[in-house]
Amino acid sequence: MYIVSPLKPHAVPMGDIPTHMFTRAAHRQHTEKVLIDAETGQGFTINDIIQTSQQLAQGLAHMGLANTVIAAYGRDPRNVFVYYAALLSGNAFQLVSCREQLEISQAKLVFVEGRHMSDLGTAAEIIAFDRGSHAFRTLSDLLASGIGIKPRAMAPEAAEKALAILAGGQRPVMLSHYGVLAAPAGSGQGVVVAGMPGIGNIAHLPLLAGCTVVQLRECSALACLAAIAAHNANVLLATNELLLELRNARRRDGWLELSGRAFPTDCLQTVFVWQMHAPGSFKQQMQELLRARVVELYGFVETGLIAGLISESPPLRDSVGVLCANVTARIVCDGRDLKPGEYGEIWVKTPRLMMGYLGGSAGLVDGFFCTGDFGTVTEDGVVVVMGRVDDVVRMEERHVPPVEIERAVRQCAGVADCAVVRAAGPGHDVPFVFAERSAPAAQISAVLAELAGAYPGICGRFVDMLPRTATGAVARTELVSML
Repeated sequence: MYIVSPLKPHAVPMGDIPTHMFTRAAHRQHTEKVLIDAETGQGFTINDIIQTSQQLAQGLAHMGLANTVIAAYGRDPRNVFVYYAALLSGNAFQLVSCREQLEISQAKLVFVEGRHMSDLGTAAEIIAFDRGSHAFRTLSDLLASGIGIKPRAMAPEAAEKALAILAGGQRPVMLSHYGVLAAPAGSGQGVVVAGMPGIGNIAHLPLLAGCTVVQLRECSALACLAAIAAHNANVLLATNELLLELRNARRRDGWLELSGRAFPTDCLQTVFVWQMHAPGSFKQQMQELLRARVVELYGFVETGLIAGLISESPPLRDSVGVLCANVTARIVCDGRDLKPGEYGEIWVKTPRLMMGYLGGSAGLVDGFFCTGDFGTVTEDGVVVVMGRVDDVVRMEERHVPPVEIERAVRQCAGVADCAVVRAAGPGHDVPFVFAERSAPAAQISAVLAELAGAYPGICGRFVDMLPRTATGAVARTELVSML
């Protein structure tokens, strides 16, 4: 059964980003800084962005670049010029963070700050943002002016043509990447600190919504708190890694203290986190520390945003919010569709669904992207994610996500923390528990006996410490190797 977002549908033409950006100019003061570099303090007005993007688009056209990939490296706020210029000139845009990504993108040009040039090798022609090296052309070299070409936004039909050509070349195609991130409620004049990778991917949509964006180059907790305080920011766009750093801060009235420095942060209202891989207790902890609402953004590079901007009331446990407008979902298990509220793999169709993967793999089934996430979507469009399908324990009578068993194990005496993986049983899976002791005398046999009725065949053992990834998540692959 298909589950359609309850939110009001809206038109999403392929050429929407430049068109909306330029239309938005009429609603902003032309002298107002709408994009600010947190490191240098340099600011750009809406006119700066529009004029530079149009001139760069003309320059790219004169170079004969069309229907190809233009890349930008790192977190430089000037990536936004490249982003819009690529779309205006009929090209696709790709943000890269390492040489390998640049090689995979097959980009013709890559724009980069001078200090990072040595990171990229020779996979593409390098364009420097600044006049720092005579060996490379710079952004200003490519800006065309006075050449008699009327600037124009890319029409939807032109974007569709570019998509078709790129797809035929079997390159990854995502014209606007992560999709729509709405402005905060009642916004129009909000200030957003962007701690996510790339102005071209995430933060350009708050620009369209009327916000001022402060872009971080160094995505550290100290840089983040300094930017919030300096610019009186209402909204923070964060990664899970950034939140893990921020949890080391201490609250003192309206100030947050970290590494011997104090920052006023009472202005902060909302924190959007891209795919927050952490238990609900961590989310609650961060809300109390930051005194701001923490909202998980659920989605994938392949799909854009799926859910997360609007939370249901009352909240459901493990919910990541309501399906975004124009998003359709299915719940599938063993090749058959389930009813809303039943648990299986979440499949989605979104306005910015990818065309396919590099190398020709479609990556889609009947036009839907298979997320690999185990969960459900209610009749009201509320998305609940319980974990990854590959981690689900396929017991004899039902499929059980590890998080359900882990919550039960943590309630047992003598358990400080735990993680569950699936192990081979007689014709089906059985759950295997790795637990950390909270008391030296704790016995795993007592824990397993307490849970055997609900989870037949459950087994496990105590470990000194659970292995974790750099983001703080349990390293389940490592636990599987310990079976």
